[in-house]
Amino acid sequence: MVHDNKTWPRVQPDLPAPLRYGRWSDEVLSEFQTAYEQAYRDQRPVEPHTAEAWERLTASDSFATDLATLAVAPDGQVAGFALGFIQDHGGIELGPIGTIPAWRTRGISSALLASVLLLCRETRSGPITLTVDGESPTRAQHLYLLHGFQVTQRLTTHQLRLP
Repeated sequence: MVHDNKTWPRVQPDLPAPLRYGRWSDEVLSEFQTAYEQAYRDQRPVEPHTAEAWERLTASDSFATDLATLAVAPDGQVAGFALGFIQDHGGIELGPIGTIPAWRTRGISSALLASVLLLCRETRSGPITLTVDGESPTRAQHLYLLHGFQVTQRLTTHQLRLP
């Protein structure tokens, strides 16, 4: 999907209480990794990442630290996240974006996405893209369409389970 470069949030929305916005440098990697695993547990198979893999990804030059936005509970638990990576052509690939099941349906992913889009509008000039599972039980594709993303390509994947 690619952002239409026309549909922008007007203001950064509030997160539901008692959550607060957090930036990547403020939070512990292990809290993010736990949230990632919980958020994608009920999705189609998603490649698991070890702590070392996340450390390599987030230490890479392509990780957009300034865009990484988290929804954080008072106890430090990450309830939701939206990350971005700088592409070779200067654009931004958003994702992963997710909310842990206990916090879903409260507008967290929508607020995080709006926050990241505002940051992109202020600091980035390249296209904003993302990849989504159109069959996701969280209706993620619907969320992205509401925020100005358009489907540009559809991919079909098949999975073969071996005994």
